[in-house]
Amino acid sequence: MREFRSVFVVDAEKFSHHRDAELPGVHLEIRRAVEAACERSGLGEMWGEVRFLQSTGDGLLAALPLAAMAPLISPFVDELQRVLAEAAPRMRGQGLRPLRLRVALHVGMLDDEHSEAAGISTATNDVNRLLDCGPLRDALGTSDPDVTFAAVAVSDERSGCSSRAASLT
Repeated sequence: MREFRSVFVVDAEKFSHHRDAELPGVHLEIRRAVEAACERSGLGEMWGEVRFLQSTGDGLLAALPLAAMAPLISPFVDELQRVLAEAAPRMRGQGLRPLRLRVALHVGMLDDEHSEAAGISTATNDVNRLLDCGPLRDALGTSDPDVTFAAVAVSDERSGCSSRAASLT
């Protein structure tokens, strides 16, 4: 059934700079980081019951209940920053680049239970376009890679994109 959902997508910066053999492990690290940030943000139950979750190869695309949007904006992004910062030394120790994720958040209509085309909607297209917006790329790309591990863009119907980089203070 089509209904309003919180739609989000995460994408790893420079994912393809890892060797091919490392990519599955890096992708699993993305999944672990998102799951841990959801748990820390009080979204663990919603994440555990998510009906639409797809791998994008270098990230994830998911639809959560509309009520998830406020905690996705805060505290999820800050918790994701902390999880990624905690994982960075371990990843460096394994010879991997620490994860730096772009996050796009949007609200829109979609059917996350359609038997053959779950999640296919304008909202899904919109959140993926938001993920590619210049301000989001700039927020992560111009930040210190040893300090900032997550940047977020939240859809704004008036201007198209609002973004910020998360960092530990």
